[in-house]
Amino acid sequence: MLVRPSLAVENTVPAAKDDRTADPIRRRLMFDITAMAGAGVVLGAGLAPRRVAAATAKLAKTEIGYQVSPKGGQRCDLCLNWQPPGSCKLVAGPIVASGWCGLFQLKR
Repeated sequence: MLVRPSLAVENTVPAAKDDRTADPIRRRLMFDITAMAGAGVVLGAGLAPRRVAAATAKLAKTEIGYQVSPKGGQRCDLCLNWQPPGSCKLVAGPIVASGWCGLFQLKR
């Protein structure tokens, strides 16, 4: 007769999964998303002052064809961008009310 050794059954609890090794693909994806979001915030914050500066910068008179005489019925004091007594929202320097430039937009 053959005698088999008894199989000892140990009362063990399976080891808990370590979060770092549980799903490497998911971890990498979360890392990449976080890194991209952080980069977007940093880049966006760096560019914002440049956009504001560009939006508030006025153009030189020579760039837009400014002239001190009107062009037909178009004159600076009838323009949407005119700021009395003698300036413009878009053009740098003093502006003559009877002047004209290529950015003329009639007030409505």
